[in-house]
Amino acid sequence: MIGGNGFIGPAVVERLLTLGHDVTLFHRGAKKIFTELNHITGDRRQIADYAAGFRSLAPDVVLDLILSNGRQAQELMRTFKGITQRVVALSSMDVYRIEGRCAAADQIADLSATGNPAAQKHLYVGGRRV
Repeated sequence: MIGGNGFIGPAVVERLLTLGHDVTLFHRGAKKIFTELNHITGDRRQIADYAAGFRSLAPDVVLDLILSNGRQAQELMRTFKGITQRVVALSSMDVYRIEGRCAAADQIADLSATGNPAAQKHLYVGGRRV
């Protein structure tokens, strides 16, 4: 999981643990909760630098809680290509989009209600699949 100890992270981590999943957290190390879990300390802005460590984990799914723009989305997908079969971005961005306070809101496609099967397999940024 990229993030995991911020606004929505602890609730997501708790739920995944309750469901019996193994969870590793990648974060900048500013605060460390869930000390019983595996942690990778690093900079989200340099995520490609940690690809070898991610590869050694061989995650089934990567959950990104701090994706904030199209460039990060593309880098995320490039970094995890061949490492995992599924990448999920979970964000509170829509809360800010409603109030018009999200600078990247126009870059992230909202496909949650489209019923589009491709939306379940790919990330769309700026109307293009990445």
